Amino acid sequence: MSDFFLNLNNELESFNSNLVQDLSSEHPLILVNGLPRSGTTLLMQYLSCSFSVLYINNLMARFWKAPLVGLKLSQASNLSAGELDFDSDFGRTNSLSSPHEFSYFWKEWLRIPEDQAYHPQEVDKKIDWIGLRKILIHMQEEANAPLMMKAMHPARHIAQMRKHFKNIIVVHIERDPLEVCRSLKKARIKRLGDANAWWSLITTNYSEIEGHPYYLQIPRQIKSLAKEYESNYELLEEKNLIRVDFNDFVSNPALVRAALSDRLRELSGIDYRRITEGLPESFNTPEANDADALMDAEVRRLF
Repeated sequence: MSDFFLNLNNELESFNSNLVQDLSSEHPLILVNGLPRSGTTLLMQYLSCSFSVLYINNLMARFWKAPLVGLKLSQASNLSAGELDFDSDFGRTNSLSSPHEFSYFWKEWLRIPEDQAYHPQEVDKKIDWIGLRKILIHMQEEANAPLMMKAMHPARHIAQMRKHFKNIIVVHIERDPLEVCRSLKKARIKRLGDANAWWSLITTNYSEIEGHPYYLQIPRQIKSLAKEYESNYELLEEKNLIRVDFNDFVSNPALVRAALSDRLRELSGIDYRRITEGLPESFNTPEANDADALMDAEVRRLF
């Protein structure tokens, strides 16, 4: 984060607050989720092309303390929503109109620390859920569309999300834990230059495992997060959760499009599918990540 954008956000925060109105919305909130390195970025890219939805793009993400300002600037810039761009680099997309995970926004609202364990249920009572709801609902109404967001952070707070948002659909992508852990190790080396350096979500067991070598730490990081998500999903009704197998998705993504379309019609009575030319019928299966005997053994033991 540059000082320029931090200062800009601080200046715009109160202006954004004055814009926010207490509105209601019948549009669903779509949360695209999965473990780190499980395919959430590609899934988000595909779904944002497939449906007439509002999603956080790379321009809007620069305004994490002033999201309505970011939305209005994006609208005024005539960015092409749903652009057919399926490239990314360890979760980072390329063009201004491509989806972004909005991590600074979620860290701000969900009170996520940088270097200590995060316990969502303990933090719940400190979060301004009414304020968060007002902002997200206003964004939906501003765009007159469902809001689709990457949800690695909010999916840890499903009880409160269900309480404050009427129609939620979680689309969760599942990938072989071996590939998830191998890919996470690769991302750590690429981004931080060290497999032992923590990368991605801080878990409830962070303080217990932070000092472990990567081959013990990464599997425990992923296992903790997987258990947490599954515990949250138990609070959802069947109609509010779509599970997607990674291999099925890359071989036939249209099945996910059809499943989400059915759920949206069930919840809202509206078919939000976008007529998009050139949607891929399949994606190239990614090359398998390098095996790691020590880490793989730990993954198999835990999973």
